[in-house]
Amino acid sequence: MEINRIIAIAKKQLILNLRFKWGFFMNNFIFPLKSLISFFLIYIGFFYSGANDIGGVTRGTYVVYLTLGMTFFMIFNTGWNAIAQSFMQEKFWQTIQGILVSPAKKIEIILGYGIGGLMNFIPLLSISLIFCYILIPIGIIKFLYIIILLSLMYIIILGFGFIKAALNLSNENISALLTPAFWIWVALSCFYYPITSFPKFLYPIIYLNPIYHTNFVIKELWIYGKFYPKSFFFLSLTALISLSVGIYIFNKVWKKIGIQGY
Repeated sequence: MEINRIIAIAKKQLILNLRFKWGFFMNNFIFPLKSLISFFLIYIGFFYSGANDIGGVTRGTYVVYLTLGMTFFMIFNTGWNAIAQSFMQEKFWQTIQGILVSPAKKIEIILGYGIGGLMNFIPLLSISLIFCYILIPIGIIKFLYIIILLSLMYIIILGFGFIKAALNLSNENISALLTPAFWIWVALSCFYYPITSFPKFLYPIIYLNPIYHTNFVIKELWIYGKFYPKSFFFLSLTALISLSVGIYIFNKVWKKIGIQGY
């Protein structure tokens, strides 16, 4: 794996994304705040109606809880769409074949497009984490552990996003069916609300969701100081499996079906 190739792909994507400044600003600053403000008003309504907590979220923690939730959702959304949207552009420009037959390995392509997509979100990510730190300060070791867990979560999503990219190239009608699956996954990840919002028979499914696991562990660590060191091994293994499966399925789809629809 060559770092220079990854950096070159990421740099190219950032330059392309910065072509339209207002669109860049709206997608990476205004769009994330929309959901945050909606849930912020819901929580305020609950607390002002006399509720003391909502599934363990209290008046003193809900702002950080929601801000972290917004941050996790944006990382999730970026990982899911970064490669797929970029490949669709390359498909219509008829340059995608050049990328796929280039010397760059699939893992380099995934990381390059993934980093390029994440760079769009770095300003808001930094502001969000600094804001949370001002409200609830944490130590440097905990902060670094959180960054590692977020990185692993992003890699997990990139693996699934690579599968979506394969379907975009081969059959856009089938790839459209992934949209409901995406929003179900978002709902079961509990970015903005506690797991107690769901009936108990769904708990086992939610517990198996690595995105919920990351979301829960980081919030527990940041807000309550609870440390879960085993989470690193679980998410590392899941990230490795996600990348391996994503690359395997992409290669199978590309070789068997090819690129269609342009």
